[in-house]
Amino acid sequence: VRYDKGGSEMDFGMFGLRTNYSFAKFDYFGDEVSAYCLEPMADKSTGALMPTAVANAYGGPGLDYSKLCLPSPMKVPLDEEGLMAVRKTFPGDAQEMATFMRRMIRHMGGRVPSDDDSGLVKFASTFAAA
Repeated sequence: VRYDKGGSEMDFGMFGLRTNYSFAKFDYFGDEVSAYCLEPMADKSTGALMPTAVANAYGGPGLDYSKLCLPSPMKVPLDEEGLMAVRKTFPGDAQEMATFMRRMIRHMGGRVPSDDDSGLVKFASTFAAA
C-alpha cells in the first residue's frame, strides 16, 4: 500500500503497515523513522486476504499470520522494553530469553562461554517466567 500517495493508491497492495508495533528506528537521510511490521490486506470485494489468495492461485503454502512480525529476541531493543517483549511473546521460554540475554551481554562487552550455554539458560529461566 502506498501511504505516501493516498487516494486510490490505498486500494492496492498485499500488505499494509501495522502501525501499533514498531520494531526498530533507523536513520533515513537525517530523519529518524520507525520500521513497522506488515499486516495482510483484504480484498475489498471478497474480504479474502491478498497474500492467501495469491498463494492459493499459485499452489503455494501461504503464510502463518500468527507468526508475522513477532518480537524476536534477536531484534528487540536491548532495554527493559525489549526484555518485556520477549517475556510476553515467549512466556516461560528460557531459551528465547537466553538469546536476548546473550545479545545484552555481548552489547555490554561481555561474553558467554560457548561450552556453558546451560548456565545462561538456567539464569534466563528466572527472567522468562511470566
